[in-house]
Amino acid sequence: MGFGQRWREWVMECVGTTSMSVFDKWFTNKAAQDRKRMIGEAVRNGRISHLFVGRDNIELSHLQFADDTVLFCPTEEETIKNYKRLLQCFELMSGLSINFDKSSLIPINCEHQWILSMCILLGCKEASLPVRYLGIPLGANPRLIKTWKSVIDKVEEKLSL
Repeated sequence: MGFGQRWREWVMECVGTTSMSVFDKWFTNKAAQDRKRMIGEAVRNGRISHLFVGRDNIELSHLQFADDTVLFCPTEEETIKNYKRLLQCFELMSGLSINFDKSSLIPINCEHQWILSMCILLGCKEASLPVRYLGIPLGANPRLIKTWKSVIDKVEEKLSL
């Protein structure tokens, strides 16, 4: 998409940390921290396979924002089963519950029968791109990409002055 290294680092910092600032007071979301640590450990141990995204082959397994988590994985049934197990362990350890009924599987280039069986396994529904998250459409809309790229280019230009 042509986003610069600096911009990608900012985005990864925003979605990769579990602390936030409100009126200059810092807060840490312990549950999000624990969930992130569990997923990271499962990836390191080879229980969960991550995706390689973009021309730079960025390793991506999950993104978090507040109490929402987006999980990315290849079409490997074992990885999906391990995600389900991990999330169930998280529920037991944290005392929090994950609402699988409100969760969605968004497949890309997958067989329909596989999608149905994974939705049953996960106890979730199927969705398709583009979806809206926090009011922002997610998906590969070329018009939006061009719009964002011009904004990003202007920000990076001002920062390099």
